[in-house]
Amino acid sequence: ERRALPGGGARVLTSRKHPLRSATQAEPSSLSGPSSFHPPGTSSSFLTQAEPSSAQGWFSAPNPVSEPSSLSGTSQREAEKLAASPQPQPTVPAPPSAVPSQGGWHVPPRKVIKSVWKAVSEWGMIRPGDRVLVGLSGGKDSLLMLHALRELQRNSPPGHWELGVCTIDPGTSAFDPRPLIGYVESLGLRMHYVQTPIFDAALTSMQGDSICAFCARLKRGALYGAARENGYNVLALGQHLDDLAESFLMSVFYNGILRTMKGAYLVDAGDVRVIRPLMHIRERETRAFAYGCGLPEIADNCPAYYEAPKERRSRDPPRAHGYRP
Repeated sequence: ERRALPGGGARVLTSRKHPLRSATQAEPSSLSGPSSFHPPGTSSSFLTQAEPSSAQGWFSAPNPVSEPSSLSGTSQREAEKLAASPQPQPTVPAPPSAVPSQGGWHVPPRKVIKSVWKAVSEWGMIRPGDRVLVGLSGGKDSLLMLHALRELQRNSPPGHWELGVCTIDPGTSAFDPRPLIGYVESLGLRMHYVQTPIFDAALTSMQGDSICAFCARLKRGALYGAARENGYNVLALGQHLDDLAESFLMSVFYNGILRTMKGAYLVDAGDVRVIRPLMHIRERETRAFAYGCGLPEIADNCPAYYEAPKERRSRDPPRAHGYRP
């Protein structure tokens, strides 16, 4: 069919089926009537001109594969170039406690300092004019306590209280805390290093007791003696909240008494006050601080902990006692 256009010329029009009609109703030619359906007042030429020229119908999107545009080609080239270029590796942020201050001191996280200050305030651990001796074993707990107390001292009035360090050498080749001497001296503190043959005394004096309890009592006595000899009236120990919970459970199951370690107390002689500034700190916080700052932790490979009788049992008690569920 040809149709005249303004200005001359002609346009060939092709008559096709109505797309909406083909999808909704059957072909009239198969039933009755004319071969095509036209709404009233329209003609076949009008319908064929209004239909889109694409054979996919009115609601079909153009095929991007048949005729790729210049934009898609550019995006593909940029994607290939980006894939070929080396990708930057994600950087792991440093722990908040790994920022050293002057003189090799590390400032613990704010949460730790807040918990230490809470314990000190509630129990009246440190008072004006006190001389505090830190029991430094070289473990992560005592190292955190040393840096936390140093931060409290730095924020106190000058000369408000003094700080010293004492380390007990039990006299075994499996535990050598001598590297702590140079470390403490590099921090500008006075170091008191006491050698006590605890294991030799255990062979001759221990009677039916656990080696852990025997060693703890002898270490505590050596720390008391060092504090008295050097004029310290406060002894700071590094037990944390997990230790207090463990002590409570041991007291309940072994002695039937509801008690645990105190936050602060005065010894029987009345001349030394024992404090535990980490009583609100979890063990995972001490581990994160010590490892994050790279502190010189001394590995405790005490052979008696695994061979001699002790109160601390295996973490898997059913298997340790031969019980199988």
